[in-house]
Amino acid sequence: MGCLSKCLALILILTMALSCASLLMVKPANAQTIPKPSVPEFTIQTQTQNNTTTITLTIRNQPFDAANQYPNGFFYNVAVSVDAKNWNELYHVEDASDWYPQQSNSSTTVLTYVAGETRYYPMNASQRVGIIPKSGEVAFKVQAMIGHRDRGAFQNGFMPYVLVGEESDWSTAQTITIPASSPPPTSTSSIPEFPALIILPLLFSLFAVAAIVRHLRNR
Repeated sequence: MGCLSKCLALILILTMALSCASLLMVKPANAQTIPKPSVPEFTIQTQTQNNTTTITLTIRNQPFDAANQYPNGFFYNVAVSVDAKNWNELYHVEDASDWYPQQSNSSTTVLTYVAGETRYYPMNASQRVGIIPKSGEVAFKVQAMIGHRDRGAFQNGFMPYVLVGEESDWSTAQTITIPASSPPPTSTSSIPEFPALIILPLLFSLFAVAAIVRHLRNR
């Protein structure tokens, strides 16, 4: 009798363990699959006015079902380089006030920058991001991201923010040339210049008038 009770108890424990394991292995019906975005396509334009160059990136938007992807969003990241080798990103996951720009609701997302502008997140030197030069050649490339911001694994005394989601490969780089600022025009004297052929007759006339006036006084 005691042996039978032990067998029944063992069978019950095994049944419960298998049931729990199956529950852990079954994927919830409402679990989300975050899609991987495509490599972005974009155009770039520059406009210089009053020695200030404005750079405009126009990115072609991609299909994204925001309602069924909550809390995930569709974002873009931008990187710049002055030598086509070392790239600096213009945004950082830790920067809550100026995070990755979100895809607009229209057909394109437009991002505007000013040459000479510095963008950085000052938590530490390793998180410094891109500087757009005032002049010379500079290359841009764009990356698409789907996901949300959350805390990552604990490291170095704190839990850094990370992007939970999927990232595309970086786009093909596009290079522009920012013109150097031209110096302000220097002011020149407005004193008129008279040629010698005009000055000499004028002096002769003055002497002649003076001689006539003296002659009349002596009479």
